[in-house]
Amino acid sequence: MPETDLLKLAVELLEIGQDKLTDALALEAAEGNVIREPIEGQPCVFLPHLRRAEDTVAAIIRRLAVGTPAWGAIDADKALPWVEAQLGVSLAAGQKQAIRLALNAKVLVVTGGPGVGKTTIIRSMLAILTAKGVNALLAAPTGRAAKRLAESTGREAKTIHRLLGQNPKEGGFLHGADNPLDCDVMVLDEVSMVDMPLMAATLKALPDTAALVLVGDVDAGVAAAFGSLAGFPASAQISGDVRFLCAFPPGGTGDLLCRILAGAAKPEVGQNIIVENKTGASGFVANEALANASPDGRTIGLAAMAALCVSPVMPGQKLSINVDTDLTPIANIVGVYSMLEFGKHLPFRTVPELIVYAKGNPGKLSYASSGNGTSQHLAGELFKKMAGVDILHVPYRGGAPAIQDIVAGNVSMMFGKMPEFLGQIDGGNLIPIAFGGPRQSPLFPKLPLLSEFLSGYEVVNWFAVFGPRALPNNVTAFWNNA
Repeated sequence: MPETDLLKLAVELLEIGQDKLTDALALEAAEGNVIREPIEGQPCVFLPHLRRAEDTVAAIIRRLAVGTPAWGAIDADKALPWVEAQLGVSLAAGQKQAIRLALNAKVLVVTGGPGVGKTTIIRSMLAILTAKGVNALLAAPTGRAAKRLAESTGREAKTIHRLLGQNPKEGGFLHGADNPLDCDVMVLDEVSMVDMPLMAATLKALPDTAALVLVGDVDAGVAAAFGSLAGFPASAQISGDVRFLCAFPPGGTGDLLCRILAGAAKPEVGQNIIVENKTGASGFVANEALANASPDGRTIGLAAMAALCVSPVMPGQKLSINVDTDLTPIANIVGVYSMLEFGKHLPFRTVPELIVYAKGNPGKLSYASSGNGTSQHLAGELFKKMAGVDILHVPYRGGAPAIQDIVAGNVSMMFGKMPEFLGQIDGGNLIPIAFGGPRQSPLFPKLPLLSEFLSGYEVVNWFAVFGPRALPNNVTAFWNNA
């Protein structure tokens, strides 16, 4: 327990001054009645027997995780269709991933809330292993939990105490390091109900050749905690529909990317991924909602360069979150170069003509963007500075409404992202003028580069997927792999 929390609670309960309690704590530590030890720089206090149990659990899990399972290699590509046919089930992508891990790992942690399919994972894994002659033991901390495990898997399951065997003469258990259990794999369910001393006693009774599967609810977090004690990454499972927050309005490049990613990731995640457009403040409306979401893996978001790199350093910005600490980076997705598009109502069709007209008519032309600080805004301001012209900036709440106003003739042009222009280009409503990348676009190979007229001009906008603050490492890795 953190020392500051312990002292604060003790002051409230005992009504004794903190100075005296601090002295008393120091005396208890000197006598060995408690252990004081920092964790990540924070002073913490442990009861000695619980701290020793944690050390034992961590050491045994690290030892068990080394090597390959006793049953050798199993071809998951053949085993998975076989078990689906045997059990009459259709496994989701996430369940298949967990079973693949279980067939090839010495230690596996399976977590997830109701409906994630933990029971199906364990049942399928056991069916495959049993068919290979693997000796499996199933256990749970209580009789009711053991009964549920036996009923859900169709195999015998015992309470931990029955499995280890009580020693009536000397106390403790019959099975331990000197008398290990006879098994190739142990499945331990409801580990959120197992205290550290009992977990230590259970793991001591496992032979080094055995594999271990820990199963527990994601809300309790204890299954993952046992793995993290040993630095062993728990496998993540996502339970229920996923919200994919999109900081861009429908029809724009960001929205298109979100929907492509949602469709591609759904088979891997095994859950519905629902794109939710939350526009405004150059992406910060969505990013604030993402930062404050529960870090359970069921909320992710697509963010762009503007909200993460530009807006935080713009003068006068008052941001509700710190992008460096309140968002968890998951994966960089793509970089999109800018493209200069004219509305068809403009009387010219080249960059030199644009520069000549703008210099002769300062402030009469305008360019649209999807908001202050966005890549379109930066691209336009860079063009103005390098060309020495005055063009009015008109910000919108996204690329789609900006394009609509260009088509309607209300705005002159836009330095935007190519994907959101394609439909209007095909319809003849927008005219592609020049590309803002270092080389020609494969879609428009004859389109000149802006750098041909303004040496060094290049603007790219990147998109990345993020999670909420404090997203666990295993959940981050799960989404990165998906």
